[in-house]
Amino acid sequence: MDSDGREVNIFENFPECMLFEVLLRLPVKVLFRFMTVSKQWFSMISHRYFARTYAALSSPHSQPCWGIVKEVLSHHCWHRKDCEMHRVVFPSDKVLEDFDGTLLGFSNGLALYGEHWDKVHRIYVCRIRNLITGELITLPQYEGCPKHLSAGFVTQVEDNVLVSCRVVLIDYSGTDFRVRRFAVYFSETCKWVDFDIDFGQEIFFISENKPVVVGKILHQRIYGHRLLAYDPYNKPDSFRLISLPGVERRMYTYLFNEHQGYLRYLMVAFDEREDEYGSLIIWDLRYYNRGEWCLQHRVGLGRIQPDGGGLTTSMRPLCFHPFDSGILYMVNDHVIFSYDIRTQTWKILYDANKYSRCGFIYMSPWHTFVIPPWPTCTRNFSRNCF
Repeated sequence: MDSDGREVNIFENFPECMLFEVLLRLPVKVLFRFMTVSKQWFSMISHRYFARTYAALSSPHSQPCWGIVKEVLSHHCWHRKDCEMHRVVFPSDKVLEDFDGTLLGFSNGLALYGEHWDKVHRIYVCRIRNLITGELITLPQYEGCPKHLSAGFVTQVEDNVLVSCRVVLIDYSGTDFRVRRFAVYFSETCKWVDFDIDFGQEIFFISENKPVVVGKILHQRIYGHRLLAYDPYNKPDSFRLISLPGVERRMYTYLFNEHQGYLRYLMVAFDEREDEYGSLIIWDLRYYNRGEWCLQHRVGLGRIQPDGGGLTTSMRPLCFHPFDSGILYMVNDHVIFSYDIRTQTWKILYDANKYSRCGFIYMSPWHTFVIPPWPTCTRNFSRNCF
């Protein structure tokens, strides 16, 4: 207020260069609130140069927030900070409003959901949710969808802007195991295209395992201790088979998305001659073109149990730390714990007996979600989806 009682906007004559520097130092959630202050602020914060500068400043000085999220995603997710489990709250307050689909995967800060919209007419609906801004993109319906399927999600981002995506639906139904249908959504044409691929041999998919991504290539586990590699960008009508390493008598196996440039494969093998609790074995696909794996780590689980027990045969890996390849997160019936590969030590991060009424952690599929320093812009992309 001035001396006459009139409201004064202190930023009206504020130099734009100084305003730019001030806004660069604000958290993302606050920034998006300030976009409603004026057209000038909206234009400045929305500009691609501001987004690129903000992301460049954020990365070296502060580690991006990330979460361990379950298949059913809420506004909150667990994340690791200073060896403790905290809640991450997404800036958007409308993350899952009016949509109850299955979480299919993440790519560049975006989540893909799918739902059988009309089972009689076999219509399947996919939606991309920007978990930072809350924006929802509904893709064209896919008709003739099978009852049993798996899905993959790949995006291409340039300067924090989504420029293209591929959604792949893999048909598990049918009795001809030599031929499978791959339905691919091409964002450039906004159309679904079916590819009936003849494998030349019977291929049996492991339905409980979802495809993982390396580069722009999907990798699906199949029986016979192999991976089926599928490139929806460059070779949507062909495939490649990659053998998996290390066959043990009794084992549980897990495949992870690309981690710091490599595909990672983890085994929990049970051989009483080596360790009565089993062994933890980690492989990297170090030479992708040759399909050669490198053994990175092997240790007997009986030697490295967390303090106070808590490690049981029901344990399973959740994810690797997105910025530290030496940290693995695991879960069992009631405990989430981290394992440091370098020091071979465990640390309990969350105990459901202390923080949950039921004292039990439901072992549904889990994902790692990295919240990017700046949200992936999807505004122009959503206008061109149909």
